[in-house]
Amino acid sequence: ILDTISQCAHLAEGAEVTLEANPASADALHLSKFQKAGVNRLSIGVQSLDNAELKLLGRNHTTCDALRTLEEAKKLFPGRTSIDLIFGLPGQTVASWLQGLEKALALCDDHVSLYQLTLERGTSLFKQVHQGFLPITNVDIISEMYECARHVLQNSGFHQYEVSNFSKNGAFSTHNLSYWQGSQYIGIGPGAHGR
Repeated sequence: ILDTISQCAHLAEGAEVTLEANPASADALHLSKFQKAGVNRLSIGVQSLDNAELKLLGRNHTTCDALRTLEEAKKLFPGRTSIDLIFGLPGQTVASWLQGLEKALALCDDHVSLYQLTLERGTSLFKQVHQGFLPITNVDIISEMYECARHVLQNSGFHQYEVSNFSKNGAFSTHNLSYWQGSQYIGIGPGAHGR
């Protein structure tokens, strides 16, 4: 796919080519192939480093999978590996969120994306929350999670360059900036979109 794209679209020298990867399917061989195909930045959907939270989210990877993928990615994409984390899960406390964030910061590269949980209609988690089997997280707790995370990241040398994204050592994502600034970008793959 990337070979075909490079034949059809001119990419400027040094253009960011980001691949969003899931830890369950991003082993060392696949990551190496992605790099050889022209990918120069990786965004890993870790979401959490707690197996119970991953199960709650319906993720098909474990903490061990995420750790393995992060280590391999940092070798192949040093300074260009991002980690995605989700906060505001049912039953999650500010303390447990910050503990997970600290664990992630000890492992991550130079970019972190924080996303508040969105309950998607039709998912098991949505049903469990709306049927009262799981508690919905209080909005004040969610706000505190976000503000505390911002503080922790800033104290760890990260710069917040848009609402969900933090980088250090100049490792901001041009895709993220383009998205928020309404600039053009190309999205390819299931669920991807461009502008």
